[in-house]
Amino acid sequence: MGITDLDVIDMAVEEDGRLKLVIVDSGTGYAPEERLGKLAAKFKAYLRFLYSPIFKKERPNLKPDDVSIVVICSKPPSKEMLQITKVIPGGEKAVRIPVEFRKG
Repeated sequence: MGITDLDVIDMAVEEDGRLKLVIVDSGTGYAPEERLGKLAAKFKAYLRFLYSPIFKKERPNLKPDDVSIVVICSKPPSKEMLQITKVIPGGEKAVRIPVEFRKG
């Protein structure tokens, strides 16, 4: 679990017909640029999941644009991280997955 584990969805919470995918970021052990790079890689892993057959099978009532990503940060996010307010899947210009940072 965490920003280095790209094969795991850290947590998923469904409420009011929407799905929140959670990323847990301890914020420790990495230089700011490295932390941002690892977070970007985790976002890409989550996007791959959203467009996978597994997502369609596990959540048949949801589409990728019914999803948001919440990043729980033990250490405050950097200014660069806070500039990320959405992720856009490649080739899906109409879909924007909202991103929110929370203290954890």
